[in-house]
Amino acid sequence: MKEKNTKKLEKVWSEITAKAWTDEKFKDQLLKNPNKVLEDHGLDTDGKQFKILEDTKSLTHFSLLTEPKGNPSKKECCDSCNHYWDLKKH
Repeated sequence: MKEKNTKKLEKVWSEITAKAWTDEKFKDQLLKNPNKVLEDHGLDTDGKQFKILEDTKSLTHFSLLTEPKGNPSKKECCDSCNHYWDLKKH
């Protein structure tokens, strides 16, 4: 994903998250039809299907990332994962 698109995604996702925390009806819509909510907020889902999982005090979700194409080295795989975690920190 290009840096400009990543920045837009981060900004829009933080707005969606904040709204879901304060608006139960919106949160229900987000959980039931995430693609529509994402598109309504100006994000191009590019034909991909999205699923939103909600963490609780006793349940945390991890996403198993898509394996990089080709035959990546262990370092390349770690770099991909580290990039994901760096995005999650902001």
